[in-house]
Amino acid sequence: MGRSIPSISVTGVFIFIRGKLSFYSDSIYLFFLAEENRILKLGTMIVTVSSYKILPERIQEFQEISSELSKESLKENGVLRFDLLQNDGDEGRFLIIEAYESESKRKSHLETPHFVNWRRTVPEMFSQGTTTVYYKPVSPKPEDWKK
Repeated sequence: MGRSIPSISVTGVFIFIRGKLSFYSDSIYLFFLAEENRILKLGTMIVTVSSYKILPERIQEFQEISSELSKESLKENGVLRFDLLQNDGDEGRFLIIEAYESESKRKSHLETPHFVNWRRTVPEMFSQGTTTVYYKPVSPKPEDWKK
């Protein structure tokens, strides 16, 4: 018999950024482990690494709104890290590294006013599509992470 394939529903919009079509969503929860056909447990610590390429004339504005997002996010229960990094050789390239106690804490973060404001504001600053990759911590162990 054939294998069943899990279906995933993602809500978002397609936007054009400098002539390229990109998918934009506030709620992409794709933690699919293909080999074991399972979804990441909600109680598991999660780290996200998101990459952004910003238009040269919007770099300062992106830095300001993203720094404010980082500051406000670190006040949230369950947010362990929220780092904004700028590439040393390309001022328009940024990473945001976020660490959460659990997936449920990350989902709660997505509903905060500061995140909603940031997410509505920044897409027009992008010079290309963005990427987000999800990780589970190996070292230090989740219980050793400190805020």
